[in-house]
Amino acid sequence: MALTQMRIGIIGAGIAGLTSAIALTRRGADVEIFEQAEDFAEVGAGIQISANALRVLTDLGIDLKDAIPCGTPQAVNLRGARGMLLSRTPLNTQPDHPYYQVHRADFIALLAEQARAAGVTLNMGQPALADGGAGSIRINGVAHDFDLVVAADGVRSPTRMAFLDGIEPAFTGQVAWRALVPMPQGAEVWRDTNVYMGLGRHVVFYGLRDQTLLNIVAVERRKSWTAEGWDIPDSGANMRAHFLGFSADVRAALDQVTAPKLWGLFDHPPLNSWSRGNLVVVGDAAHPMLPYMAQGACMGIEDAWVLADSLDQTTEIPSALQRYEMLRKPRCSALQRAAKSNGRLFHISNPLARRTATVGLKITSTLAPGLLRRRTDWIYNHDVTRPL
Repeated sequence: MALTQMRIGIIGAGIAGLTSAIALTRRGADVEIFEQAEDFAEVGAGIQISANALRVLTDLGIDLKDAIPCGTPQAVNLRGARGMLLSRTPLNTQPDHPYYQVHRADFIALLAEQARAAGVTLNMGQPALADGGAGSIRINGVAHDFDLVVAADGVRSPTRMAFLDGIEPAFTGQVAWRALVPMPQGAEVWRDTNVYMGLGRHVVFYGLRDQTLLNIVAVERRKSWTAEGWDIPDSGANMRAHFLGFSADVRAALDQVTAPKLWGLFDHPPLNSWSRGNLVVVGDAAHPMLPYMAQGACMGIEDAWVLADSLDQTTEIPSALQRYEMLRKPRCSALQRAAKSNGRLFHISNPLARRTATVGLKITSTLAPGLLRRRTDWIYNHDVTRPL
């Protein structure tokens, strides 16, 4: 294997970084991760893992459903603000097309366990910066040399901005609250994923950890914002004030929220190149996505497999990185555009335009129930593990 004895340093122990470490180690590389956090804390909320990413995890020997609690919704329901069902897209109807919902902390813990078992060295509490394209990582000013550096340093990637001509992101005019609350008792509606859409705002609900927790993401349009982050504290009362006209189910769930986190959603222009010399980016560092397609984590998982496979095809690192980008960039760019388009649909502010859109969804769901599902086939049917 071309990766045998190759030394690879990875910046960031998130989903893309850990999965990359596992994929690269499985093919013979000597991998070391540098993560600024001291430990894998119980942070974050729900993420969705669809069949396209699960095929990669299976190939890497990770049986997600047996390892951690996974929600298996039967459908995604789009509803009006007051609860009227507009469309229903079935999920988990075929054994080879699973769709899971997991707590991010559970998934990260599993990947970290798998990485350590594979022989990956995990350096926690080690803030690290890439050193250009020279194949080195600087920690406390000291350079550590590697054959390849993989930057998985997230949405606000210092690597992307410093070395890959990253462009400052633009505020989308949308902000989001996220929260986890105990699952409401006797509420059958929460067995599926439900998206409630109102004028200029929407709320997403789905269950986690064997339906003991309800994951909530509430989004609204706003004229201005000053920060991009995941941990700006807010009050439950302030969040609820923006969703007073929603259904009783929605308001009952939001009533349980005491201290949500608030963040601004930013649109990141695509990079011209994902690599420089012996430096490459993966996951959110390469292609930050708005959350409206639930594919951010999945694309990082796909990136990991394709990067490892590309490096395994040749001993020439620049050629391998070109192949990786050629295979990944068109798909990830298309998903960035699709997520942006979905965000516009969810946040129509004009009442007439909103009514036209919801009536159209209702008619399409009634007369052509398979059409909405087929529109996502290009996402979920994709299999990066198949030979080209």
